Amino acid sequence: MRKFNLFDKVEFIEKNTGEKNVGCIVGFTTEEDEDGCIIDKDSGTCVEPDEHAYILLIGEMSETESRFEEFMETELCIPVPSIDFIGRIVNEKSELDERANKLCDFVKSEKFNSLSMDMRRLMVDQYNTMVEYSSILNKRLELLNS
Repeated sequence: MRKFNLFDKVEFIEKNTGEKNVGCIVGFTTEEDEDGCIIDKDSGTCVEPDEHAYILLIGEMSETESRFEEFMETELCIPVPSIDFIGRIVNEKSELDERANKLCDFVKSEKFNSLSMDMRRLMVDQYNTMVEYSSILNKRLELLNS
């Protein structure tokens, strides 16, 4: 069974510089059947290889220059999200929750009732959307921290 899927973003070590880089899986180099196994030509049976080979797109895709390289499964890993990335999501959720709470307080106020029905409806829709968005950010954080 393959460890990575098509279009996964993966990290690897550059062979010529030894530096860490990121690429996108755009293909596999083995002839496989639907189950991801290699068909043994002599016996016709499905054989799981010890390791799969992947074709990576490195850098940007362009019409004139695109860099593709083959890497073995053991040379690749899924990038670990940086603390900065997680911190940005935490901050975004915190700011969103603060704004949603302020909007909720306003919706409960007398001033809210003086607005047109259309405006009140839109503000309630906005609040509900903010709550849903906050829930999505929370689920993302749970996945990143698992």
